[in-house]
Amino acid sequence: MSSENLTEDNQVEQILKRMDFFYENRKYDHVLDEYGQLMRHVPDHYDGILTAGWAHYYLGQNEEGVQLVKRLVSLYPEDDKVHCLLGLLYRGLYQFEEAIFHGKKAIEINSNMAFHYLDLATTLNIKVQEQYGDSFIFTGLKRPTILEEYKLELETIVEILQTGTKLMPDNATMHGLLGFTYLRLCMFEEAEDAFKTALTLDPQTPKYYVTYSRLQYFLGRKDEAKELVHLALTINPEDSTALEIIQFWEKEDEIDKDGAVYAAQIKSLHRRIVQLYPKSPVHHLRLIKILFYFGENEPRKELKAYLKLNPNDLEMNLSYGKILYDNSEYKEALGHFRRCNTIFPDNEHIQNWIDRISEKGSFVINFLYWGIKPIAKLIIWLIIYPCFVVKNSPAIIQFIYLKVSNFLKGGNDEISLQYTGGK
Repeated sequence: MSSENLTEDNQVEQILKRMDFFYENRKYDHVLDEYGQLMRHVPDHYDGILTAGWAHYYLGQNEEGVQLVKRLVSLYPEDDKVHCLLGLLYRGLYQFEEAIFHGKKAIEINSNMAFHYLDLATTLNIKVQEQYGDSFIFTGLKRPTILEEYKLELETIVEILQTGTKLMPDNATMHGLLGFTYLRLCMFEEAEDAFKTALTLDPQTPKYYVTYSRLQYFLGRKDEAKELVHLALTINPEDSTALEIIQFWEKEDEIDKDGAVYAAQIKSLHRRIVQLYPKSPVHHLRLIKILFYFGENEPRKELKAYLKLNPNDLEMNLSYGKILYDNSEYKEALGHFRRCNTIFPDNEHIQNWIDRISEKGSFVINFLYWGIKPIAKLIIWLIIYPCFVVKNSPAIIQFIYLKVSNFLKGGNDEISLQYTGGK
């Protein structure tokens, strides 16, 4: 090898080292300056173009980055890192179809790289927000025709993140995004688990506390929500999102001192969620628990709807029967608990209710069954019978005459009066 080539190789090596140094120290402009020097020696250097592409990405120079990395894709079409970077650059340009294509391509080439799943899920999340809006609940109600499509997109993000967390279970970012996606789907229990995991893995990131606080707020736990936001502010006192939420809640508390408006808001929210998931026992049950939590002791309609979906819930069956009993609807309560007895045979609580209603409610039940019916009959006969008698008096007289004559003659033949509506 000539001394000239050796010198050039040394120059390339020194340029690459400087690029790596500047990149690690986040001096991305210097990285691109060095890349300009590198192009004079090796225009299509893999590491050089890839590092320069990342520098463009972090500088927000997505258009320049796309043009640069596209050339690298043509040279290395089966390199997952190149496709991943190109997908991120397209995402920065909001060209989601191209971004998703290259994100999926990166996973197809290397399905064991956890970060590829996170990058693709993040791209899909931004696309969903841009396409449908940030609120799954309100968008779904206002535009029901797109509800299933919207829901499917979110469920796809969940599946991608679940795969990613299996590959890298200690990545807090993936768990945080998974929790946020569950929250948008109104899958609150799953969201809570994901947020708790993210905070366990990374307790110093304010955004996890803030997003988790929103979940607590939606579940009616406003005090817990406030505590989480204050924890976020202890980490970063200038966190704009946390400050904005605290200011909003302070104004809300001034207006709504007894919490009645907040309670109405949360109950309304969960009723809307049930509208989105009319066949989901989970969402119906959560609504009932929210209503009980806020002191609405007779969610009769909601309990009835839930028990149609899940008739085997003993606790809610007992609650529904108690509401009937408390409203003095003893006959309905007794019928309800007798039906429960077929589902839960020999259950002590159900049998106690049956005994209690039979004792305390027997007078009312008997009055309804034996009292109202004769009274109703009496009223009907007082109105109808006189008309019947007047209209059919000739037939009645004939009937009496025949019965008396037959009796006097000692006969025993049966003669019945038939109403034929004479002409």
